[in-house]
Amino acid sequence: MEPIKNFSQTSELKPQQEESILEKEGKDCSASLNDLQERYDTQRAILERHLQDSESRVTSDFPGETERSSACLQGKLTDLQVLQADTDACWDEFEVTSLNLKSLVSDTEKPVLAQERDLLKGSEQALHVLLNTRMESLEMALQIVLPLEKECSLLCASDLSLCTVAVQDLHPLEIDGVYQNLRDIQDSIAKQIRICTNLEEPSVSVPRELHTLDQCMIQDIVLKCRLQLETMNQKVEMREDALDALEGFLASLRAAKLSAELPANPPASKTPEDTPAVSSAEEDILLMKEKARLLDERLRTLGINIKDAEEGESTTCERLVGALSVNLAAMGGQRKEEGPTEDKKLLEACSSKTHELFKNIQDIQNQISKIGLKDPTAPAVKHR
Repeated sequence: MEPIKNFSQTSELKPQQEESILEKEGKDCSASLNDLQERYDTQRAILERHLQDSESRVTSDFPGETERSSACLQGKLTDLQVLQADTDACWDEFEVTSLNLKSLVSDTEKPVLAQERDLLKGSEQALHVLLNTRMESLEMALQIVLPLEKECSLLCASDLSLCTVAVQDLHPLEIDGVYQNLRDIQDSIAKQIRICTNLEEPSVSVPRELHTLDQCMIQDIVLKCRLQLETMNQKVEMREDALDALEGFLASLRAAKLSAELPANPPASKTPEDTPAVSSAEEDILLMKEKARLLDERLRTLGINIKDAEEGESTTCERLVGALSVNLAAMGGQRKEEGPTEDKKLLEACSSKTHELFKNIQDIQNQISKIGLKDPTAPAVKHR
């Protein structure tokens, strides 16, 4: 009989335990539902605020303090790509919570949740349309300005490279190649300026699908590139003018040297200092020294270097003038040495003639003495 009694006690406890378990599960379910409802409300508020803020981010202008360049367009595009990813993550998190909550609430509450979800989904889709449209606009703008900026950077960013002109015997060597390089740069600049001119007419070269802010950015970038190209073109022209001036200066040095070399046999009646060619060359040298100093400053500013082809070292216009001055001085000294030599030869010839005449007179006197004419004077000879 004891086992039956125990069984009866067990049967009496089981419904109580089940009731306790059900009560506990009800409390847990209620707590879970409350937590889920709270999480849903929080995520819904975050999503609503995110959608409102994101719309203004999509339509906002570029930062005013940044330089107008393709980097602005790329930065805006990257910002919108991050925004799109954040929007997707925010929506996915809200949607999971919304579906979980929908499975726990009563049938009367489910339509409310569905309506809220549909409303937020509409706002999320509208933001995606806005995002995609602006990102496509930014991508098109980058396709337009990136090639222009790249060419402009190649032509202008590093400025004109250092130019070296080799000089030998006061003649520039291979200067035609230097001029050709400058002409090639000018041709490339002219081509890019034409592209800028076309892009400055939005109706012609700029797609109408572009966002207004992106169109304005393109115009700012094109204007900046065109100004850089025009500035570089002026520098190229200044370098050409400087090379022309260098050629003219070297020609004047050659002319001064040639004019000093022309009178190889000056008349004996003129001293070397009085020779017009030497005097003119020395005056030209004095004038050229100041021109050389100014031209050296000009060449240095424009990145033009002069190299002595024979020595293989850099030189300057002032050094070339100094070397020519030394050569002319040496040439004048040589003529001074030649002048006394000619005078000495004339003196020796005159002395020889005088000695010969004196000897002839002495011979005549000796002959007169032999024939007894003691008084060799003319009256005495006539008297005899």
